[in-house]
Amino acid sequence: MKNSAVAIEKRPITLSWNQELLSKKIIFIVPLIAIFGFALIFFIFPYGYYLKLTKEDGVVESGTFIFYFASFIVAFSLANRFFKSKNKSYAILSLILCMGLFYIAMEEISWGQRIFGIKTPDIFMTANYKKEMNTHNVKWFPLHELYMVVGFYAAFFRFFLTKGIKDRYPVIVNLIAPDSYLFFYFFPAFAVYFYYVFIRPFETSLFGDHFLRARFAHMRDPFQEPAELLLSMGFLLFVLINKYRQKTGKMSESSGNAGAR
Repeated sequence: MKNSAVAIEKRPITLSWNQELLSKKIIFIVPLIAIFGFALIFFIFPYGYYLKLTKEDGVVESGTFIFYFASFIVAFSLANRFFKSKNKSYAILSLILCMGLFYIAMEEISWGQRIFGIKTPDIFMTANYKKEMNTHNVKWFPLHELYMVVGFYAAFFRFFLTKGIKDRYPVIVNLIAPDSYLFFYFFPAFAVYFYYVFIRPFETSLFGDHFLRARFAHMRDPFQEPAELLLSMGFLLFVLINKYRQKTGKMSESSGNAGAR
């Protein structure tokens, strides 16, 4: 009787088909609400409120770090469980994502430089725009282009896959391609950085650096932090969804069939 109780306690919680559908709808709506909220604060309230919200080491940037670090922990758990079940190829895919998420999380806080009061090494003093101990602000680092590629890939890649590929390789697809209902977590990063890379230089050459940017006087890239926050939330949801699939035995189901009766 005692063993049965333990077995029941360890049994993973599985959502019903209706619960899964409701969860997907909520997940889909959340970034739209967040985008509307940021736009409301930016355009309606005094600009100082938005500035405080998105400043260096502010609420938004701190949230971005927390989401990325939490994503790293979940991805590591995924990889560890795959290794234990002898699924080495899936474990390696999860481990690659895990290392990438850890790198991004640590870059967000400059590897703890401000937290621990570490002096910026000389190599970063000369090569880093902000004189910080990170690589993403190094002069040669293609930060905007990389965010644009990641945002595009995460938002659109699953749409490009055929049904045959999704049905034949469901586990790999689930591990490398975020579900379509996560679209608005990733698309803003692509859109914002597409603007920075391609549209802003053209706009500046025609109209000058301050065209339609009077409110941006005290911030070079006012939409960067909110887009990065949504991106980090998207990655956290991506790994949490796969962790749920792994624990409930649904990893081998394609997203279209998951929860189907």
